[in-house]
Amino acid sequence: MGDEKEELRPVHKICRNNVDIPRVLFEESNIEGEVVKRVCVQWFGEADYELPKESQFLFDILSDADSLHWWGHPEWFDVVFLGQAKDWPRPEMAQLVADKAAEGNLDVWIVWLCNHHVQVKYSNSPGPQSFVVLLALLGDPNVGVITPRPHRDMEKLE
Repeated sequence: MGDEKEELRPVHKICRNNVDIPRVLFEESNIEGEVVKRVCVQWFGEADYELPKESQFLFDILSDADSLHWWGHPEWFDVVFLGQAKDWPRPEMAQLVADKAAEGNLDVWIVWLCNHHVQVKYSNSPGPQSFVVLLALLGDPNVGVITPRPHRDMEKLE
C-alpha cells in the first residue's frame, strides 16, 4: 500500500463557476421550510485531504446579513485580505487586529473588506468603508476542515 492520499469528495457544495478573485455575496438556504440569508465569500478551499482540483466553496462571513454594514449589496465589497490574523499584512499590527476582531486569537480566519461605493472620513481624508470580519471554516466529515486559500490584494484600498 502506497502513501498516496485517496481523493475524497467533500460533503460541502463545490461552486459550479469559479471566480478569479474572492467574491462577496448573499446566499439563501431553505432550512426546515425557512429561508435563511447569509453573507459569504466564494474562494478556493484547501484541506488535509486532496480536494477536487481548483474547488471553490462558500465560506460564511460571521455577520448578520441584514446589517446596515452591507448596504444591501455585499457584492460592492472587495476582499483586501483573507487569511489568519497572524498573517495580517503588517506583522507588527497582527496582535492588535486579533485583539479587536478575535479576542486575541491569532489563529482565527478573518476577511478584511472595503467598499468603494461608500466613502467615510479617516484622519481628515476620505476613503472606502473598510472593516474586518471573522470567517467560518467548513467542517467536512470526508476531508476534515476546509480552509480558504489565503488572499491579499492591498491595491483594493486605493
